[in-house]
Amino acid sequence: AFFGYLLHTEFMSNGHLFAEEVMSSPFIDFLAAPPQYKYCGPGDATLDRFFTASMHLHEKLWWREVDMKTSYADPYTGSNPRMPQPTLPQSLGLLKREFSAILAGGNQGWWYPIEKTYYNHPPILNLMSEMQVVGKAALDFPRDSGAEIAVVADFNSLRYSAPAFSAGVARATGGPFMTLLEPFRVQEISRIGAATDFISLDDVLSGKGDRYKLVIMLNAFALNEHQREAINRQLRRKGRTIVWMFAPGFFNA
Repeated sequence: AFFGYLLHTEFMSNGHLFAEEVMSSPFIDFLAAPPQYKYCGPGDATLDRFFTASMHLHEKLWWREVDMKTSYADPYTGSNPRMPQPTLPQSLGLLKREFSAILAGGNQGWWYPIEKTYYNHPPILNLMSEMQVVGKAALDFPRDSGAEIAVVADFNSLRYSAPAFSAGVARATGGPFMTLLEPFRVQEISRIGAATDFISLDDVLSGKGDRYKLVIMLNAFALNEHQREAINRQLRRKGRTIVWMFAPGFFNA
């Protein structure tokens, strides 16, 4: 299923907020999506749209569809809203970045040329051949996360923030998650200088977050009494810091 477009934009009308139900379903083995589109140029970050650490905890696979434009692509055609990379070295660097993120995150991925001009060129195909060798070699090594920082979002609290109206740009009317937390997540967290796990609040409170020393709460707007008690019991511990981003527990869910 292509699902979980939450950390980039909200698609409430499309059912993406049923994340817990989907992850708990025995009928779904993997989810997929392209990386976030808003900040994807040279020097920018790349991030999945969903909580891949939660996917691992639920023993499901995450597949990243890499559909990034290269310098060979026509900037004025296709369904992809982004401009191509200006130069070939920048294009190769971008593809290396996407591959490295998949590899280091313990996830899966594939190259998707929306148009045939994207990748079918010797310099890019040579790079992909090298990546294939590295990817096969990585299968013999553990790829579990060693992150000690948890970036936490609450699926239910998303319902307390207005939906965004564009897949590419968050508007001011999109509410606090769109205008404050999402840019912070993409830009600042990507440059934090340490590995991070993106995980749901319920998974952290289920006792699976003991190894995290820093817990960044992106959007815990609405908490019920059980969650409040679990936060006090499990997260507020010596040696751990909790960072509340905005309006923590403002509503009783």
